[in-house]
Amino acid sequence: MLATASLSGCVTNAADDADVSGIAAFYPLEYVLHEVGGEHVDITNLTASGAEPHDLELSPRQMADISHSDLVVYLGGFQPAVDQAIEQQAADKSVDVASIVHGGHDDEHEHDHGEEGHDHDHGEDGHDHDHDHDHGEDSHDHGDHDHGEDSHDHGDHSHDGENDPHVWLDPTKMVTITEAVSQALVETDPQHAEDYKANAESLEAGLTELDEKFQFGLAECKHSHIVTPHAAFTHLVDRYGLEQESVTGINPHAEASPGAIANVVEYVKDNNVETIFYGPLVDPAMAETVASETDADTAILDPVESVDASSGKDYMSIMESNLTTLRKALECQA
Repeated sequence: MLATASLSGCVTNAADDADVSGIAAFYPLEYVLHEVGGEHVDITNLTASGAEPHDLELSPRQMADISHSDLVVYLGGFQPAVDQAIEQQAADKSVDVASIVHGGHDDEHEHDHGEEGHDHDHGEDGHDHDHDHDHGEDSHDHGDHDHGEDSHDHGDHSHDGENDPHVWLDPTKMVTITEAVSQALVETDPQHAEDYKANAESLEAGLTELDEKFQFGLAECKHSHIVTPHAAFTHLVDRYGLEQESVTGINPHAEASPGAIANVVEYVKDNNVETIFYGPLVDPAMAETVASETDADTAILDPVESVDASSGKDYMSIMESNLTTLRKALECQA
């Protein structure tokens, strides 16, 4: 039933000792696995706490962990080393959330998040944006956007949601991921199926509430454009009727050419953007350069790729902090 995982061979020693060994490729997937698995799942995160997940290289110990695990949750195409290891060691006990989110996994569930996730008319909610998003089918087709005066070439930027791996920044997609992880755990460890289902329902309720907070909080804003060094927020802006412009596209480590920076500076001026965002794991120099050229402020907008375990923060609290940051920067009304 899972898009890329056959879990028929995954009922391992979990049934004997009530303990599933779960592997999460990076933090948001660890969060879901932890919330759904609860006390029954022993989780290993392949990406160190507070570390950048994009360029993860696996140690021999991590390769062995993947091989011996009962379940691996990862995002195909995001971390090539993980993709390769799973293909070699865990193809029959893995859940690829990218395939699930983009591959119509919703059709297999009683809840249709594809329709409800993107069928919002922000015009009626007070957004006055100079763009026409069609969120009804979760198509993420932005090829026809016309930015008017700012229609200059911004380089090799992708505005296609399927090319942006940061699917977890749309809470409705996190609901879909939660459903898939719950299903995988039930198949892996049917002894605790009711616990997994109950935990998943609780997490889904929290994610739905988070989505509602974003919808309400971003319904009436003076501005609708966000500018970032790299395009990590496609799924978030698509969900809530905003526009994203970035200097380097999806790759957070790409070098910005003078022309790319000049184009974004022009975009900022054309659209009266007052805040340039950057992530907590990247060098703020690029954002500061654009801000200095446009008299804009800078602020942290967290893509929630990794969380310092000692910070006391989690996915929910960081996303709510992001909402507060966006509301201030976009001058949203209550």
